[in-house]
Amino acid sequence: NVHAADQQVEWMYAFDVHCNAFFTLFVFAYVLQFCFLPILMKTAWISLFLGNTLFALAGAGYAFTTYLGFHAMPFLHHQEVFLYTIPLIAIAYLLSLFGFNISHHLLDFYF
Repeated sequence: NVHAADQQVEWMYAFDVHCNAFFTLFVFAYVLQFCFLPILMKTAWISLFLGNTLFALAGAGYAFTTYLGFHAMPFLHHQEVFLYTIPLIAIAYLLSLFGFNISHHLLDFYF
């Protein structure tokens, strides 16, 4: 349209969307992991399941919250691209249940 104004996303809005999405990731991947630390550090399969589920929910929550933040902008198109990471996270989650404990590896890295 000739009379339409050029619209683009401000970096402050994009940063705000990232901060809002990171909060969900922080709660799942750090706060809840800290609360369940005695369970997650065991070598039982339930520890692997719980730890990997927390990280899968954290990643999917980050992607979905990012999608919601940019979906609110009416002039953007194809915001569903942000949701394409959720099936990849689900596949990685299912594969990790065969013995890769994400919590163990990250806690070994941190400490």
